[in-house]
Amino acid sequence: MMLKPFTLLSFLLAGFSCGAHPPLSDANSTAKETVQKCGVERIAVKTSADKDATKVNMVPVPTTVTELTSITPPTQKDLEATPDSRFPAELKTYTVQAYLVGFKLESDEDFHIVIRDLSSARAPMMIVEMPSENCVPDALKKDSAALRASWQARFGEATKRFKNVSARKTKVEITGIGFFDLKHNDLRRCLPGEKPTKKNKKGKMVCTGQDGVAKNGIELHRVLSWKELFATSQKQ
Repeated sequence: MMLKPFTLLSFLLAGFSCGAHPPLSDANSTAKETVQKCGVERIAVKTSADKDATKVNMVPVPTTVTELTSITPPTQKDLEATPDSRFPAELKTYTVQAYLVGFKLESDEDFHIVIRDLSSARAPMMIVEMPSENCVPDALKKDSAALRASWQARFGEATKRFKNVSARKTKVEITGIGFFDLKHNDLRRCLPGEKPTKKNKKGKMVCTGQDGVAKNGIELHRVLSWKELFATSQKQ
């Protein structure tokens, strides 16, 4: 497999790019009120505005979606009690290769992206997110904007409607910071290959939580960089 990297220069010249790994040295310089408008639940951790942001190891650990979704998560109680600090898995950055399932624009302005492990059509999925430049500390705004622009230049505009990508057709490599999200109980239509977990009022089996949520709630949030993977032959 040959990797075709996207760079900020190629984005400016050709229309799309990946993001660079943004510095965290000034991540706490923006007042927390600036990011609170973009969400509530552990928003400081999501946007690298938390007190532990400078402790994150920015050397990525190669891993898989399956491995990440198998990590034992903190309890919901512990997550609710730590809005401004990180658990051990959240002090690391990870690089995964996976199939792109789809994406949308969240109400908190995040790009909500779902990826699936490469192993099979029903392999584990997880969420990776790109916060808006309006929701991150000043030191990260430029890179956040470039990252999201590169994504939309390649895959189209992110809208509130989830945009499905042809199953097991588009491979991507994503690097981001580990993050455990709180569980959501919203009922929704299942994504392709996702197993229904609950009946709705009409008796139809549906899924719960966010689109593509991992069983342990882990995400890469925020995404630091991405690139599309191109096969060297027709069949991989």
